[in-house]
Amino acid sequence: MTAGALPGAPVKRSRSWPETWVAAAFVAPAALVVFLVVVAPLARAAWMSLFDIELTRPGVEPFVGLGNYIAQLTSPGFWDSVYKALFFTVVTTALELSLGVGLAMLMDQPMRFRWLLRSLVILPWALPTIVNALMWRWIDNATYGSLNALLTQIGALHEYVPWLSQDTTAMWMVIIADVWKMTPFCAILILAGLQGIDRELFEAARVDGAGGSAIFRRIILPLLTPIILIVLVLRTMEAFKVFDVIWIMTGGGPASSTQTVAIYAYRTAYEGYDFGQGAALGYLIAIAIMLLAAVVMSTSPPAGAGVAAPDRAAVRQPGRRRPMTLRRVLRTLFVYAGMGIALIVILGPFAWLLISSVADKVDLLTRPLEWIPAHISFQRFADLTLGGAPGDSQAQEFRAAIMNSLLIASVTTFVGMSVGTLAAYAFSRFRFPSRGWLILVFMATTMLPPIALLLPLYQIMNTLRLSDTPFALIIIYSSFVTPYVVWLMRGYLDTVPRELDDAARVDGCSRLGALWRVILPVSRPGLLSTALLAFLLAWDEFLYALVITQTNASKTLPVALNDFIGRYGVDFGRLATGGVIAAIPPVIIAFVFQRYIVAGLTAGSVKG
Repeated sequence: MTAGALPGAPVKRSRSWPETWVAAAFVAPAALVVFLVVVAPLARAAWMSLFDIELTRPGVEPFVGLGNYIAQLTSPGFWDSVYKALFFTVVTTALELSLGVGLAMLMDQPMRFRWLLRSLVILPWALPTIVNALMWRWIDNATYGSLNALLTQIGALHEYVPWLSQDTTAMWMVIIADVWKMTPFCAILILAGLQGIDRELFEAARVDGAGGSAIFRRIILPLLTPIILIVLVLRTMEAFKVFDVIWIMTGGGPASSTQTVAIYAYRTAYEGYDFGQGAALGYLIAIAIMLLAAVVMSTSPPAGAGVAAPDRAAVRQPGRRRPMTLRRVLRTLFVYAGMGIALIVILGPFAWLLISSVADKVDLLTRPLEWIPAHISFQRFADLTLGGAPGDSQAQEFRAAIMNSLLIASVTTFVGMSVGTLAAYAFSRFRFPSRGWLILVFMATTMLPPIALLLPLYQIMNTLRLSDTPFALIIIYSSFVTPYVVWLMRGYLDTVPRELDDAARVDGCSRLGALWRVILPVSRPGLLSTALLAFLLAWDEFLYALVITQTNASKTLPVALNDFIGRYGVDFGRLATGGVIAAIPPVIIAFVFQRYIVAGLTAGSVKG
């Protein structure tokens, strides 16, 4: 009996439906959104891969069976692109994971201004990928880039280096750009795992004479194994299928020095007009990602291996401070020095992007570079947001793209949150046949490379006459946002006591009523963090929009920014201004709601 009920009064109960029926009703909308936009195009891609489909021969599509697969598996160009993708994946994942562990441990240290580092560290990850790529392309510019200016002014270089035009340096520049953006993501997840370790383990180890390196090897690293495995799998999959940062910075060049397998597949399909080969390549990439994830998971050590239980009798009592020694003083100086370096690395590229957006073109093209511009103007911001000169089609396109991105990201977030939360509630609360299999299928869709779905989706949208419309992008974006909503919200709902559902049911609520009236109100932090992450995912997408959209009616900000790169020249000042404008919504979201975003990421990864 609930509080306020009269003794002896009949308890109102809702009509009880079989749990399997309720679960099916809750999961069906999300399954419909995901499977219709993923499973159906995958089936169509499989069919396309069995034919020789070239746009230069309309209507002539001979059946070749596995011929497209055999042609690619025997092609030196394919294996060269696979090698490039593996190199990029291994190096970026290793750097991001190792730097992420170091950054997480730095943020976990007791020091003043730790809140500042934790607040700012998320900003590179929040920066749209297209803006990150354009920013580093400008930094690495062979003639006026700030990297060359800095290195020559400190004496490390004697002349400017064409970083992105040399096959020996182009890949490393792309790697640096990716590592700068994604290391904070790794650090946030690892910090969540680090804060869950019992501090008494550290104290007991110190009493036993263990130093910092021994504590890290024997306690911290083994106990962080589960979260490190999650980060490793996520980053391995994402790095192998990366497209946007490489495409924007180098286009896969010079020659094919940065042509990963995703770039190779895109060029084969959309520059070579060979849809049959492109479909086969999409499947080969998907299989490779699945195999990589399986290898990573199978070779990882068990969680907590080698960690001994602490001798709690030897643990120092709280309140007893250890005496200040030279070793502790040096350790404190090392921590603060690390914090300073981290802030410089995080804020340096941001600062140059901001300076470039307001500096006069003459100041940006001056050698030697003047870091503080002599002339500052906000005219570019006014042109791109309020209205440029008559006939400035680029500014008009940019303003239309802002509205398109806001509309598409907002509606996608609403759809993904609506259907994804229902499915997450079902997976969290109900036990029904094929539950585990369905969860795996939802998560497996996040592993698929966009290039594997791009060709069939492009044809389907053309057939339905939805190409070059915001509705097409909303449908596509909802299909990859919804699985993340399911993953994150399921992890959060698992922490909400089931007694709340039972109490609501006793009070007469249906399952849907209990979710709406009781569970969702107490899950507002999780809902907010997941909605923000869903919005950022939709705001950041580039590849689908690049292919599906052609006019101002549907172009998004990433595509509009990409169009700033002219065939014969680039106005880097306007490019920087557009990048700053595109970065404002996600950066504000990340900075203001940082606590909720971190909670959402860690809930989905650590608990889910």
